[in-house]
Amino acid sequence: MIQLTTVCPVTQQQSVVNVYGDEWREWMHPTQDLLIQQVFPHLDGDQLELILTGTTSQGWNLLFPDD
Repeated sequence: MIQLTTVCPVTQQQSVVNVYGDEWREWMHPTQDLLIQQVFPHLDGDQLELILTGTTSQGWNLLFPDD
């Protein structure tokens, strides 16, 4: 397992996502054209967003409130 640590650019909150090494290598050096949810099938949407942008769900709620 690899522990990825991100800092949200909106909230400055630190988050950690654990991924398998073979999945991380596939994401960093793709051998085929896959979507992120195909590379990391065990992660939820919030965890995938942390890998893509580093932004937490709280950060997105601040950027795009529901009112």
